[in-house]
Amino acid sequence: MMVELMVDRWFRFVADEATASALDDEMEEDVLVSSRSLDLIELLEDELLLAMPLVPRHDVCPEPAAGLSAGSAQGAADERPHPFAALAKMRLNQ
Repeated sequence: MMVELMVDRWFRFVADEATASALDDEMEEDVLVSSRSLDLIELLEDELLLAMPLVPRHDVCPEPAAGLSAGSAQGAADERPHPFAALAKMRLNQ
C-alpha cells in the first residue's frame, strides 16, 4: 500500500548533553547532540517510521472479496465445530 508522508521536522545540533538539556524546553525544534557516531540515515528512517499511520488504510476501500461478506462469515462460523467441544465430551465421560 502506498502511503504519502510529509514530514516537517527541525533539528538543532549542539555540542553536549548539558546544552541539549538546557535548550530542549526553550526550543521548538528537537535538540540533538552532534557526534561523529550520528547516523543520519537511521535518524531519517526513525522520523519516517514515526510519521507513518499506525494502521494504514485506503481513502476509499475496494469492494470486499467474494465470500467475505458479513452473512457468509457468520454462516461459516456456525458450520465449524466449537473448539472446546472435545473437552466437554471428555468431561462428561468421567
